Amino acid sequence: MATYPRWRELTDAVAPSARWGGAGGFHSGPDAKRVVIWGGSDGSNCLNDTIEISSFDNTITSLSPSGTPPDARSLQSAFIDNIADPQRLITFAGSDGVGAGNYKSDLHQLTLAPGSEAWSEVTPTADPIHGLPPARAMAGFVFDAANYRGVLFGGLNPGGGGYYQDEWTLDLSTMAWTKESFAGTRPSGRARFGFVYDTENGRAIFFGGQGIGGSGLFQDLYALDLTSGSETWSALSPSGTAPSKRWGHAAIYDPDQTVMIVFGGFGSDPLAAKNDMFKLDLTPGSEAWSEYLQTGPSARYHAMGTYDEYLHRTVIHGGFV
Repeated sequence: MATYPRWRELTDAVAPSARWGGAGGFHSGPDAKRVVIWGGSDGSNCLNDTIEISSFDNTITSLSPSGTPPDARSLQSAFIDNIADPQRLITFAGSDGVGAGNYKSDLHQLTLAPGSEAWSEVTPTADPIHGLPPARAMAGFVFDAANYRGVLFGGLNPGGGGYYQDEWTLDLSTMAWTKESFAGTRPSGRARFGFVYDTENGRAIFFGGQGIGGSGLFQDLYALDLTSGSETWSALSPSGTAPSKRWGHAAIYDPDQTVMIVFGGFGSDPLAAKNDMFKLDLTPGSEAWSEYLQTGPSARYHAMGTYDEYLHRTVIHGGFV
């Protein structure tokens, strides 16, 4: 096992209310370095508040954006577009209540100019043949910065018992959806998986999740080469000992080490919430798992996790026990 730099609880301000299933990312603007978190569930009700954790002084602040925020929800998909002017958080779908019948298919953006944050609903252009992505929750949605688009995969459908295996891209210049059919063998339909963008190698990395088959838990690993026009899925067979089968884990890309970090989730051996932590070395052709020896946050799943590139640290917030 590798030793990870110590965990520290941030208590420098009033903490956000307890929640699981929130979404967000790291905002690296010219005058802002912060983790932004939106929504989630407190276990009884969905939330639609917006929170920042400052990298400058670790203060935790509730933001008051103008405009009309999305309906309160959890298990939505989101990323931060740090290229746009103004920079923005893009969020798609999710669940606005208890039960799969409440799944959404709407698209919103939160512009992130500090002190002038503003929500607006986006009316995207539909794929001319396939229309718009249908409602879902717990899908994967990553920011493909090299091609300036969002890449969407999978999720749980509104029937509550079916898992999507579809691929969509969202052009961030035109806000137009395209239903894709990438080459290679893609993962089986599922939700609650880890999905990160590997900046160094121009690909998305996919791990685990919940779907149909066996115990409904997975520990398989895939790469999606995002070279425009040549996008291809491939199964990876890394060395080392992989995390046990799981879903609802936090998956974080660390650009400093070019690794994917996996924390917690609900997994097997035994079947319970986890607080273990692994890293996957993403050197193409030499991918390798290793477990961190660490004492960190308590066991949880559906926590929000991201990487603070300013302070070179992993940030975990919330989760369900």
